[in-house]
This record gives sequence, C-alpha cells and structure tokens, in this order.
Amino acid sequence: MHCKPYKVIDSYHNLIIFLKHVNYIIDQDLICVGKNPKMLFDAFKLQFQYVVASGGVVQNTDNKLLIIYKNKYWDLPKGKVNHKESIESAAIREVQEETNVQNLKIVTNLISTYHIYKCIYNDFGFTLKETKWFLMGTNVMSNLAPDESEGISAVKWVDPLEMKNLKTYRSINFLLKKSGFL
Repeated sequence: MHCKPYKVIDSYHNLIIFLKHVNYIIDQDLICVGKNPKMLFDAFKLQFQYVVASGGVVQNTDNKLLIIYKNKYWDLPKGKVNHKESIESAAIREVQEETNVQNLKIVTNLISTYHIYKCIYNDFGFTLKETKWFLMGTNVMSNLAPDESEGISAVKWVDPLEMKNLKTYRSINFLLKKSGFL
C-alpha cells in the first residue's frame, strides 16, 4: 500500500516552525492534530492572505459534469466572492462568466476545498483560498464559451468517471469523491 507523504502538526508553535522551515513551499498533505484543531487551522490561516471563492459542480440533464481547461489542468468553474455578494450568487455568476452556461440552479451545498498559491500582488507572498462548492443543475447544454480573459481555453461536458483520466488538481478529485461522483 502506497501512502502519500504528510506532516503532522500538533501545536501552534510547531505550525509556525514548520511554515518557516519550508518557506511556504508545501508539496505534501498537512495534518494538524491537537486538542483544538479549529484553533490550529485559524492560526494557519493567519500566515496567508485569505480569500473566499465559490464555484459549482454543474450537472446537466444527461448527468454530465461541466469542466474548464485552464493553466494546463482540467478544473471546475469558480472564482472570488465580491464584497457584499452572497456565496451562492458568486458561484452562479462565476460559472456563467467562465462557461456561458445559463439557467443554473443550486441543488445543495458541498464541501469546501483549500489551496495555496503564490501571489506577487500582496505583502504575504502566498494566498490561501477557500472555495465553497455547490452542486448545481441546468437543462442548458449548448453554447459553451470559455472566458479567455480568465485564461480558460476550453469548456466541455464530461461523464464524471472521465475525470479520473484527466489531468486535474488533487482538490478537485477529492471534492468529486466526497460528493459521490467518483
């Protein structure tokens, strides 16, 4: 059995030491263990610029999923929540903007995923993005159009099991597994 590399963090002090030691280059899963995991995670978030985004796992009437191609990976449509915008309306807006799919309905909340990326436009250097995901449905399957201004070069509908064969992010596979699609 092959285990993924991980680092166990059991205190705020050890979290800070770890982050300073790796210089924010985290290429492994990070597991925080302690009497107060929420406190550890809140401390972890303080080490980054924190951004909230929302997006959609969009399913059509043929039970296919909507995916986008951006930065050499297949991904799901998502984006930052604007000031004073609800998370739900941001998710619908982002899916529409990135794919041109209309008539979207939120079915249910799914899990949140997190990822860290380098950002030269802030004092932190790195950003921690939480994406709140929603299962969405639509009966509109045509007129797909990638938002090229966002670096999206393709949009398509795929059978959920096809996602296993596509180059995508670990967080997307995790989301689809936890949501029962894989």
